[in-house]
Amino acid sequence: MRKTITLLLLCILLYAGVYAQEAAITDLVNKGIELHDKGDYEGAVGLYKKALKLNPGSAFANYEMASTYLALKNYPGAISHSNKVIAANSDFADQAYIVKGTALDHAGKKQDAILVYKAGLKNARTTIYCIITLP
Repeated sequence: MRKTITLLLLCILLYAGVYAQEAAITDLVNKGIELHDKGDYEGAVGLYKKALKLNPGSAFANYEMASTYLALKNYPGAISHSNKVIAANSDFADQAYIVKGTALDHAGKKQDAILVYKAGLKNARTTIYCIITLP
């Protein structure tokens, strides 16, 4: 019985730690979004980097980083972070295809952009925007 209670308490503590970390990431990213929306892209990048130190695989932080790098015209950065989101197949993957395609297009790689948009078409959530975006 004592082992069961100890195990249960350990599980609760681990869950609380994970939840607190995710809350911290969400808070950092949300503050980054506010800075991005005000045009302080470098400030936003700094907050996203802090969030990604806590969890490098955070699709939310990686997507927002990709979006902000796109605004900064840092196309390799936008593509790199979009790739992480797409690979994670998260809820942000549809938007990541669009950011990646846009970054490729602005970087002068129109054919690569078309391939990315077509890949995004396989994901039903991106269908309408990708069709509109295709040249």
